[in-house]
Amino acid sequence: MEALKGYLRLAEQLYFNSEKFSEAWNFGPNKEGCKDVGWVLTQFRKNWNFSISHVQQNNVYESEMLKLDISKAIKELKWKPILSLNEAIDLTSEWFRKKLSGEYSENILLDQINSYEQRYIESIR
Repeated sequence: MEALKGYLRLAEQLYFNSEKFSEAWNFGPNKEGCKDVGWVLTQFRKNWNFSISHVQQNNVYESEMLKLDISKAIKELKWKPILSLNEAIDLTSEWFRKKLSGEYSENILLDQINSYEQRYIESIR
């Protein structure tokens, strides 16, 4: 939902000033929300009680950490993430838990969007 909020804000700005805003943009977590895959899996494991098996393949280089620079979106679009990484993981876990228990995806999503919208409104007050 964070990225969608960013892209909607960008679309609004493009409508009014396409020349200024027609360039690359990044939407993602703030610095505190940048974690490696192992950390994210550990958080999901806490919600789901499953074991993690990490396989290291040494023949392929992969960066330890990938981070998006969101500073331009914060400065020029006045966009910022409002959910912490833990909250995003909890929402994802909630979606899977409810879906597996038989709830309709659309209902789960609408509930989460409505909740996110309330958080957004509170964040701009």
